[in-house]
Amino acid sequence: MRDAFGEALLHACEADERLFVLDGDCSHSTRSGRVADRLPGSFLNTGIAEQNMMGMAAGLALAGFRPVVSGFASILVGRAAEQILLSIGWPGLPVTIAGHYAGVSGSLEGAPHHAITDLGFMRSVPGMNVWVPADDADARVLGGEVLAGIGPAGAPPLPGPNYIRLCRNPVPPVAGGPRGPGDLRVWDHPDPEVVFVACGVAVPECVAAAGLLAERGVPARVLGALRIKPFPDAEVYDLVRACALVVTVEEHTTVGGLGGAVAELIAARGGPRVLRLGIADTFTETGPYRQLLDKYGIEATAIAAATHAARRADPGADTAGPRAELSMLTNTW
Repeated sequence: MRDAFGEALLHACEADERLFVLDGDCSHSTRSGRVADRLPGSFLNTGIAEQNMMGMAAGLALAGFRPVVSGFASILVGRAAEQILLSIGWPGLPVTIAGHYAGVSGSLEGAPHHAITDLGFMRSVPGMNVWVPADDADARVLGGEVLAGIGPAGAPPLPGPNYIRLCRNPVPPVAGGPRGPGDLRVWDHPDPEVVFVACGVAVPECVAAAGLLAERGVPARVLGALRIKPFPDAEVYDLVRACALVVTVEEHTTVGGLGGAVAELIAARGGPRVLRLGIADTFTETGPYRQLLDKYGIEATAIAAATHAARRADPGADTAGPRAELSMLTNTW
């Protein structure tokens, strides 16, 4: 996604001289260096000083610029949380924060580079808009819209700062799932028993998991949430309320992110059981990216197995399902 977003960033900067890119000494990795090469007057390498970088972005915004802060998601959000909250969030400044290497896509860089709590924090910042592209096409189109300050199909933009969460790696386009109201991509089924709600790279995994469930006679709908703050409550609720089970899947801890948004919605309005899949209450390990997705159950076979186990569990029981049965099912898919 970094290449796709890098293209969108360069094109946006060429079109709008108010855009100014700040990067914390990782412009080669984030691809913001393309702006430095082509438009050096619209770029500044601040060095490894994320807190200062957020303060500089706030100052630029107050001076009439539309700053873009680029860096590794785990460090941008973790180290500069106070500045994001008070210098950018509090005054509601038009700053775009591009968090690269999100989830466990930092893989071999090590666990400190794995951004697994960023969505929880960014969702909690008042007025912050949070965007999570599902593939490279989303990163290019959605990123271009946010950077250009427009909404989908020319609709008015959401006011306030923006956080765009980006995977390090290329993500092939996910077939189907046209973008609709609420910035949702929907792979529909007219009468689903299960509805998956996913974001980021978990979306194609859920599309594949829905196919595995269909082979066993379990109809499933998939919602790919491109925007998780403000969350499209009405649109999501309309698509999940009649099913038996909602399964949220995200490359993030199961606390505070997309699963939290859906659970809050169901708790407020009533509806089906919710199973939240993602990284449990644990820190991650270093390893190849696909192996990490497998380890933490963020891949199609494990998602399908966990969903099947939850369907068969007592509705009053823990929706995670019996672990022994889940292990057996995973081995048989």
